Amino acid sequence: MTRLAHRFSYEEATARLQRLERGEAVVPIAGKLNVGLVFPGPYGMGMSNLGFLTAHRLAGMVPGIGVERFFPELTDGRSLAPPFYSFETRRPLGDLDVLAFSISFEGDFDRLPGILGPLGIPLRAADRRPGRFPLLVVGGAGVAANPAALSRLADLVVAGEAETIWPGLLARLLAEGPVAAGAADLPGVWAPAHREVPPDPPPPHDVAASPAYAHLITPANAFGGAHLIEVMRGCPRHCVFCLARAIYHPPRAVSAAAFAAWLAARPWIDDLGLIAPSLFDHPELEELLTVCAARGLRLRNSSVKWERLTDPVLSRLSRCGVKGLTLAPESGSAEIRRRMGKALREEAFFATMERIGAHGFMHLKLYFLVGFPGEIDADLEATAEFLERAAGTAHQAGLALTAAFSGFVPKRGTPAETGGFAGAAELKRRFTTLKRRLKTAAPRLQVRFDSPEQIARQAFLAQVGPDLVDLYLKEDSRWPVRGHPTSGTMPDSDV
Repeated sequence: MTRLAHRFSYEEATARLQRLERGEAVVPIAGKLNVGLVFPGPYGMGMSNLGFLTAHRLAGMVPGIGVERFFPELTDGRSLAPPFYSFETRRPLGDLDVLAFSISFEGDFDRLPGILGPLGIPLRAADRRPGRFPLLVVGGAGVAANPAALSRLADLVVAGEAETIWPGLLARLLAEGPVAAGAADLPGVWAPAHREVPPDPPPPHDVAASPAYAHLITPANAFGGAHLIEVMRGCPRHCVFCLARAIYHPPRAVSAAAFAAWLAARPWIDDLGLIAPSLFDHPELEELLTVCAARGLRLRNSSVKWERLTDPVLSRLSRCGVKGLTLAPESGSAEIRRRMGKALREEAFFATMERIGAHGFMHLKLYFLVGFPGEIDADLEATAEFLERAAGTAHQAGLALTAAFSGFVPKRGTPAETGGFAGAAELKRRFTTLKRRLKTAAPRLQVRFDSPEQIARQAFLAQVGPDLVDLYLKEDSRWPVRGHPTSGTMPDSDV
């Protein structure tokens, strides 16, 4: 009865979510080769992720491929209990031919054992016999950042852009069967059991000719049900800690004309999210915003570059219903900003805050990074002084101000990858120092801090190598070294 109640509850929840989805492309759910596309996080985040959605849409365009989705969290913020079933048809997840994981950041690596273990799928690829278990494929920005981390867990590692690799990989698996050896020679596809080092990726995708967009829309997405389109991939800036330039180089923009044509073909869109690592560095930013304003769209956008907030840009954003903006000074210390590659002229920055308020915006959020190599307490004091001034400026401009603090994580492939991590204890001390120092600004400033422990875990996962799977096996004996596909017959338990 417990198992039946679990399945009924899952069917009810997924059916309710499916009824709310609106799609402009039909993706087959059954074919000669059946793929489970897994987003190892909440449903709402997965349905906001253009990498995941692009992989889903492209899989549906390959004749003979059936694809179903899976999310380990649905709507209540709690992880699902096993047994696990596909989102579309509630098919036992272990019965699919391929399980493909779309991983956006390294923290999601830790989700894989909790998904694979209850399915009876051995974590270590060497312990899985071909044909007895689903073929495990991993890809996404998190994998591109550190492909070695999952090289002993996955059968195939895709570290490049989905558009240039994923359809060809699926076609090969359809022709040769779901075995790693059959795809080991493909550009951008790493079969660690057959090749020691990852191959070079194919040439970058032509984003301008074929932009990524959300073909499925749900009110549960992180943009309040807005449609989504990627208007630029990569970043032209040189921030030494950021992965965007490292994994998506060169930067490529969708032209304003191409954007206008895409939008004109979709007259039903009235709410739109513009996606880019550095949206306000788009070479035709004003033209994009003019198109949106002329259409009367409600606009959702990512963090902005303060120096691009001219009066015409602010006017267009306001016309599109934007009430809040997010800026990233990163530090109040001029020396730390210089080391980061983050140019900021403070007088001009505060003048921009005043201009934001004058255009009727209501909310402003500032991002800061703590623990950058070489940072000392004097730099924390400079950040506190910067924020005190920002709080005063925001109050005068009629802006509600929030400051969000995270910790520096050295990422592979970035100029700062060898900078070293401050450690959770030291981050906690620095966060506490800032909290105490900013108490005087509390009535005019909301302050939020990320978890030092979670930042430390991310720092570990950003640098860990192929032995990650062995560490997982040592950490929890529930994750079997050997096993068999259970087709949803494992006892009910928490993931």
